[in-house]
Formats: sequence, C-alpha cells, structure tokens
Amino acid sequence: MTADSGSASSTRVYALRYAQRADMRRGEHFFASPVRTDERMPLSYFVWLVMTADATVVFDAGMRSHAARRRPGARELRESPIALLARLGVSPEAVDVVVLSHLHFDHTGFALAFPRARVLVQRRELAHWTALMAETPDGEAPGGPDAIEAADVVDLANRIRAGRVQVLDGDALVCPGVSAHLIGGHTPGLQALRVEHPGGVVVLASDACHFFENIERHVPHRTALDPDGMLRGYARLEELAGPGGVVVPGHDPAVMTRFCPCEVSADIARIA
Repeated sequence: MTADSGSASSTRVYALRYAQRADMRRGEHFFASPVRTDERMPLSYFVWLVMTADATVVFDAGMRSHAARRRPGARELRESPIALLARLGVSPEAVDVVVLSHLHFDHTGFALAFPRARVLVQRRELAHWTALMAETPDGEAPGGPDAIEAADVVDLANRIRAGRVQVLDGDALVCPGVSAHLIGGHTPGLQALRVEHPGGVVVLASDACHFFENIERHVPHRTALDPDGMLRGYARLEELAGPGGVVVPGHDPAVMTRFCPCEVSADIARIA
C-alpha cells in the first residue's frame, strides 16, 4: 500500500523508524528507577507522517549521520527519513508542513529538507536554546552539550525572516483535524501533535513521553528538564487523547509491534 491509496477523505498516520540504539539499560530511562535496572531497554528513533485531505504533515525530522557519529552510544541509522517517506510515495516536495516537537539533535536533522514546507516550532523552545548558545563561549548548550546540533538551531532561526519557519506561542491548528499542543517537561517548548481520524484520536507524544511505560506508570524519563512538568504533560497527553484515543510515545520499540506493520518496510507502522 502507498500513501496515496484509499479514500481521499481518510486520514492516515505512520510511524517511520529511522534508527535504533540497543546499548541502553532500564536504569538510564527512569527517575526512581524500578527493579532490573541493568536490563537492556533499547531506544527506537522515529519521524511521523500524517496525511489528510488538506495537508501532508511530517512530525519531527530525525538526525543526520554526522550528528549520530559524534555522540557516544551505538546508534544504528537504518534508513534516512527521506528514504522512508519515499517508500510511502511521499517526496520532499509533497510535504506541506514540518512540525518540530523540540530542538534536540535527533529531531531537527532534516527540518529544512522539504522545499515547500513551512516549519513550526514553539517560541519558548527556540528562545531557550538560542539563549543558552549565546551565553556559552563554545556554542554548546550547558548541561547537555550533546542535546542539540547548534547549526540546525541557527539555521532555523535564520529562516524565520525568510518565511520558512513559523514560531508558535502555545497550542495551534496545523491543518483541519491536526493540532500542535505545548506540553513542556522534557524541554521548555516541547509540543505534541493531536490527529483526529475516522476511528478516533491519535496523540503523537514525541519526547513528551518516551515509552508506553512512562505514561502507564506515570514515571518521568531521566532526560526531563522539568520532571514535575513531564508528569503534568502525561496528564495533558491523556486529556488530548480523550476516551478511546491513543497516546503514541516517541522512542518505544513497541510502537512497531503494537500497531499495524506496513508492507512496504519493516521500519514503518501504520498508526491509523
């Protein structure tokens, strides 16, 4: 099945797994870590595709190979987000909107690779990282030099005047049936994406919730800039999903097994 098949009025949501990291343990993921802290708990890295009758939306933009290579950890880049989108029949030129959940390095790599797309980012997210970069002589973010690709953030800031990047102040409509919602917690301006479809509601959490277990047990991830804010974010995600809706975490390998596999690639799952 390709992304342009089926009814033109239907809404489709896909998870595209572009990378994995198998060398992590449970104790690295949770505050007040539960038992079995040395048990392996790998990460998956995703971008998300939302197709509606009105727009083609990419949520998050992955990481480039140089960003993965210069950081510790055994990240396996499986296939680029651009190549995975092509497997669904979506070219960079066909994308109308790119929504960035936040500005960590594994979410910004291909943000400007879509020539027609407007890029949406929260004002407080952009302000947070540009201020930290300005205050730090070496240009790296204090307290987390590996958190961002400085060139990505600078490029986004420079494209605001050119009209490529739209800065949001809180919740916003992306297109009919798709909305961005300021959550915070993991970073100051992290936003999630809410998608209405004929079967209900899907909330793409990105790093507002890393694993299903985070929200099911209400235990924040260790990378939270504001752990209490992340806990409040879980409640907000559940509120956005509503009864019968689903919250999809941003790094859980179980996304590939809890949702329908897509025949065009083992690294693509159909969420809705």
